Amino acid sequence: GNADLDAPVETLRQPIDAYDDAVRSAFESFRRDAPAREVIALVRTTEAYPLVGFEPAPEGLADFVADRAAGTEPIPQLLEYAGYSPSKLDHYVAAPRTLKRAVGGNRTYLERLDADPLLVGWPPAPAAALQYRLDELVSVVARFAGDDVLEPLHAVRRRVRGDDYDRLRDAAVATHELTADEKQRIAAGVADDLQRARAREQRLRDALDEY
Repeated sequence: GNADLDAPVETLRQPIDAYDDAVRSAFESFRRDAPAREVIALVRTTEAYPLVGFEPAPEGLADFVADRAAGTEPIPQLLEYAGYSPSKLDHYVAAPRTLKRAVGGNRTYLERLDADPLLVGWPPAPAAALQYRLDELVSVVARFAGDDVLEPLHAVRRRVRGDDYDRLRDAAVATHELTADEKQRIAAGVADDLQRARAREQRLRDALDEY
C-alpha cells in the first residue's frame, strides 16, 4: 500500500534489461567460442566473489581443462567429443578415456553453465545488497566482456546509487508481485478499507468490554 505505482519504474528497468541482455549474449559467446580452460578459469575466479554465485567447477573437470591440450577446445566441442566412442575419440585427443570421464561425467554441469549468476534480474534486490553485488559483477564481467556490456552495467550501478532507487524498487516489487485485483484496490486507495477495519475493530473492543 505504500508503493508509488505511478513511479517511473521504466527508468530503472531499462538499464537493468539492457545489461542483462548484453551480459547474457556475451557469456553465451564466451562459453561457445573461448577455450574451455578460460571459461572454467573464470568460474573458479568467481570463488573470490561470493555475491556472483557460480556453482563451483568440479575438481576433475577443472584439472583436466587446465592441464590437457583438449582444454584449448571450446566447451561445445568437448561435449561433442565426450559423445564419441573411445576408439573414434582416439583420433582427436590424447587420453580419450580421461576426457570422457572428466567431460562426459560432468556433462550436466557444462550444459547448465550460463549467465544467470551474472544477471541483475527483475525486480532488483534492495540497494544495500545490490550495490555490493554490482561491484563484484564489474570485476568479473570485465574479465570476458567489453564496453558494450560494462557500460550498461555501470549505468545500473549509477541508478542503484540514486536517491530515488528505493521508491522505484518498491514500485517494481509491488507491480511484479501484486495481482490485478490488488493493483486496482491500491490504485483506488485503501482509505475506505482501513476505515471499515477500524470500525470493526472498535465494535469488537466494545463487545469485549461489555461481555
